[in-house]
Amino acid sequence: MRGLRDNGFTLLEAVIVLILGAILAVTLAPYLTTSMVHGIRPIEQFQDTLSIYKVMEHITADYEERRNTAWDNNTTVDLTAFRNAIGLAGTDQNNDYGVYSVLANGFIQFNASNTEQSSSTTEILKVTIADASGVRVTSIFTDR
Repeated sequence: MRGLRDNGFTLLEAVIVLILGAILAVTLAPYLTTSMVHGIRPIEQFQDTLSIYKVMEHITADYEERRNTAWDNNTTVDLTAFRNAIGLAGTDQNNDYGVYSVLANGFIQFNASNTEQSSSTTEILKVTIADASGVRVTSIFTDR
């Protein structure tokens, strides 16, 4: 009479476990690879956003310096020179501020209903910049 063996798994049991593992791996592979490949995209978008905000911070720091100088000299900020330093609308820039595209860079005013419109006066400057991925940042600067 044959007794029960307690030596481990039979070859058939091992093969069945391997087959089930392979089926599970093939079923889950598309989901796991997609999440791994696209998992870095939010981090890249966040870095892009930070880089364009850093450029705008450099532009704002330059404006603050110009404003403080104007304040010390009891004059107004030369927004025309500041606008020229930023670059013309529709141009790509790589300067001390950083790497960016200028989408809008012009003087504006607000009418009685608080609607923005173009202006020939140089009291308010509206600047919109973007990075290569399309993240946009807009700031408004005044001559006072």
